[in-house]
Amino acid sequence: MAVFYTYEKNLEEEKMDFLRTLYHDKRGGQMIRLRKKGDQVSQLSTCDMDELAATGTDLLDTYTTVHTFRGYKRTSDRVFNFGSIFIDLDCHSDDPDQIQTAKMRTVEILEDAFSDSRLAVPTMITDSGRGFGLQYILDKSIANTWKTEKIKAFYKKVRKKLYVKYQEILSADPQAAQPDASVLDDARVCRIPGTYNVAADTYCRLIAVSGKCYELSDLVRGCNLWDWKSEEEYKKVKEEKEKKKKEIASRPVVPFAEYRLPFLSTRLEQLEKLQEMRGENCTDSCREQLLFIAYSALKQLDPANAALRLQKMNRRFVDPLPQVELDHIIQETDQSVGIDHRGYYKLSNAYVVDMLALTGEEIKKLGIGQGLRRAADRKAARDKKEETRKKVVELLMQADSLTYEEIAEVAGVSRRTVCTIAKAEGLMRYSKAAQRQNHQTQTAEIIEIDSVREGIGQVAESANFATGSVCAPFIVPTGFLLSTPAVRGTGGEEFDWYNWLDARASSDAVAREILDIFSWSFCKWSSTSLSYDIEEYLARTMIKVMSHPERLTSLRDTVARILFKHYGIDECAFLFGMHKIADVLPTVWNLYVTAGQKENKKKRKATQRRAERQQKKYSVDVATETPEQREARINRHLKKYKDDRFAIIESTDEYKRRLDPDVLQTVKTACMQVSRLQREYFWIEKKKVLTSEIKECFNSLTYKDIAVICERMDHQGTIQEATTPFYYVLQTVWKYRHPEAAEAQADRIKEEKSANRFDNFESHTYDFDFGKFMEINAMREIIGQPPLSKEEYMYSLKCIDK
Repeated sequence: MAVFYTYEKNLEEEKMDFLRTLYHDKRGGQMIRLRKKGDQVSQLSTCDMDELAATGTDLLDTYTTVHTFRGYKRTSDRVFNFGSIFIDLDCHSDDPDQIQTAKMRTVEILEDAFSDSRLAVPTMITDSGRGFGLQYILDKSIANTWKTEKIKAFYKKVRKKLYVKYQEILSADPQAAQPDASVLDDARVCRIPGTYNVAADTYCRLIAVSGKCYELSDLVRGCNLWDWKSEEEYKKVKEEKEKKKKEIASRPVVPFAEYRLPFLSTRLEQLEKLQEMRGENCTDSCREQLLFIAYSALKQLDPANAALRLQKMNRRFVDPLPQVELDHIIQETDQSVGIDHRGYYKLSNAYVVDMLALTGEEIKKLGIGQGLRRAADRKAARDKKEETRKKVVELLMQADSLTYEEIAEVAGVSRRTVCTIAKAEGLMRYSKAAQRQNHQTQTAEIIEIDSVREGIGQVAESANFATGSVCAPFIVPTGFLLSTPAVRGTGGEEFDWYNWLDARASSDAVAREILDIFSWSFCKWSSTSLSYDIEEYLARTMIKVMSHPERLTSLRDTVARILFKHYGIDECAFLFGMHKIADVLPTVWNLYVTAGQKENKKKRKATQRRAERQQKKYSVDVATETPEQREARINRHLKKYKDDRFAIIESTDEYKRRLDPDVLQTVKTACMQVSRLQREYFWIEKKKVLTSEIKECFNSLTYKDIAVICERMDHQGTIQEATTPFYYVLQTVWKYRHPEAAEAQADRIKEEKSANRFDNFESHTYDFDFGKFMEINAMREIIGQPPLSKEEYMYSLKCIDK
């Protein structure tokens, strides 16, 4: 075997070599390790490779993420860097012999593919127990920022194509291991070599390491994912495209008359549809304008038969126009003369919408003038935005100097919007923020996807720069960025609070911590609003603190809380972990832990209160619930219940005619209640039936089955008299799917009738019905027979029963 099973080291060495190779270019991102014990999953997020590898003696089912993340949350939107393309080959079987056979077949197929250059040799291959894990490590990881959107799209395209390539190659042998589609998830994890796979009862081993890292372009060519053009071919194709564009631009403009026929045919269809929609509501002016517009279109489409087709269109009205008015339309249109046309009018969609007074609903159904409506909506949105902007500018220029928060509340926008408008208009309220307005910032160059084709250096430069923009060094801001000097002391001498704090920091740990927190707000990854908030607060409070140094501790706690509030507890976990804040600023770390505990406690209480309100809102006391309350509760749940089967039935006219709506509503309610059942079983015809089987029975019904069941219950006429309609429907559906239950019901009814039958008719007593007795004698009198006595009437009842 040329590639597989070429790596032989002990378990600890395999683990360390795998992790170092996988994260060789992680650039400060968090590595996340998962450990699974039964149904419980524990997680560790760290930047330290040794801490990640320190699994101890517990090696059961341990995984690590393929990429690095921002913080401890393992979700696709929080990926920090994309570092590898992972292909997971699995054999889903419990038979060890089948697994071994599948692995051997997979090795043979992939060895041939590697030797034939159909696939590039992976950087690393692991034997996970039930299959293989193949890692194509990128030479330079790709930062997950807005600056690398096109590179990320290129990476995901290569990953999808590589997965499809493995799928095509291995699908030739159904007994071989197959690729798992979950590798396309950005938050995917893989087994760590040297750990134990409980399901496969074996260790995960690192079996091959080629040591080669790849550029995306290398994978495209090496795995034959698509036709990759050389630099000369690409330039030639690009030049041909540019040449073709210039040729198209130089062509003469084709007159609109050559393309007007489809437009006019569509207009006639729209006018005929409008006739049907309005029907009897077509007024005299509506009919006249509609025919006038139609005749101009007909004159351009079919000049010879335009008048005849107009008369035919007129007859479709409920109340057609008189022939005199129709002739007037024809005569006036035929005599019209335009700049470049004669005998018809060029009428725009705006004219049609205006003259026919089309409503919004009609425009939507006809598909005419929708561009005009969208343009009007966009203009209204722009006008509203401009009006809001003018209002914010007016408030910023007021002499009473409202704060940004007050302006945002009055204008109905966010504080961020107010800051943006103030910066653009040169009306920033804070002096130092205004001074920093002209501070130059480095703008990242967005690398085009075409430049990634061959340029290895460009890819590396782009990924390196994008990552550098996120992982900024820890920089202390220079003095010119700081607050304006403040007056201190009785002598009135000027004193800069930053210099005072910096001088005190050499002997005071609290002052040092305040300066460190302040420097955080000027890091590249930090937002400018944080630095504004902290600087503004320090400039406002340091005047008093310089006179009372004992207040520095309280000041430090407040500044730390501003930092926590700005980023949030979760984001701070990532930032503090990346810069090891626990070692640098232990007191701030303790404040963060306390704040996190308070935040979690607050979240738990909010969740508990929300659950209690929800429970109180929907709690029902069945014993005291009135029929009206029960019906309202069921209707409330039915509004949220979505079932395609009932949607088809309720939207079909035939079913609307055939089915009783009350019966259909009862069946729909029963289906909804079955989906919400919590009890374990029901008794149906003296047999215990599990609730899971009942749910499966209801889910197996088609919309046709439901229609048949509704018709049967309607014809029987017993559902209206049922005291518990739910159980009636439940038994009916069960017996519909299980004929043996229906037979058991028939046998039970027959036995009950036979048990209640009177074999000794002489002992059977009858109640004397005087009304019936008089009715029978009246009939006998009409036909000329003598009336019956009471004894004869009672005897006749016995004879009839026999």
